[in-house]
Amino acid sequence: MKKLVIIVSLLFLSPNIARADLFGGDVAVLTQILAQAVMQLAKLKEILGTAEQNIGLIREDACPVDSR
Repeated sequence: MKKLVIIVSLLFLSPNIARADLFGGDVAVLTQILAQAVMQLAKLKEILGTAEQNIGLIREDACPVDSR
């Protein structure tokens, strides 16, 4: 009886085997993840461009060129 309990518990606790979807059901999810990553990259590029402009303005204010 004790062996049966151990065998049954091992069957239920064993890891499941990963299987691929033959019909590409995960492609939609992966496409959404890729689209979000591309959008985040575009936003980051915009933020960095703004930061570069701000740094340029700060440098101009900190070290103005003498117009004499």
